[in-house]
Amino acid sequence: MVLNDRLPRSDSIRATLKSSGTKITDLSLSGKFLALRELLYDCGIGVVDDDEGGGKKSDGSVPTSAVSQHRALVFCQWRATVDLLVDYLNQGALGDVSFLRLDGSTPVNQRQVVVDRFNADPSIDLLLLTTHIGGLGLNLTGADVVIFVDHDWNPVKDLQAIDRAHRLGQKR
Repeated sequence: MVLNDRLPRSDSIRATLKSSGTKITDLSLSGKFLALRELLYDCGIGVVDDDEGGGKKSDGSVPTSAVSQHRALVFCQWRATVDLLVDYLNQGALGDVSFLRLDGSTPVNQRQVVVDRFNADPSIDLLLLTTHIGGLGLNLTGADVVIFVDHDWNPVKDLQAIDRAHRLGQKR
């Protein structure tokens, strides 16, 4: 997210990455996304893709259903972080994970549709959101796990984000 042509060292960083056969978008360069992948696996969301697994979970078993044991809200402070996360998910870098997105890029008239779909469809593993989305009363009881990729500068927004899953109707 931060590597751009205005940075004085951007050319040398790109050259170093190229010489090492690494791309700036490689998941291995982000401790946050590696930790997110581990958290998702611990929640039974996605399949760890390792050299030996071949589409199996790290314990060697094959996923038995399209429905994970947990469902999560994944909050990011910035939409650019959500964009990056969507790219990783679409590449399969975080395993076999189904997701929806709810942020400033979601048209206002479609936001409740996304919420209703997430809450009603247990095959959707994740709902990706920014901490700025929702306002009062957003009910996301379809999730039982709340994960922050990065926290909002305002801690009250983080608390409100957590409360989105802990509302009347929450069963887990």
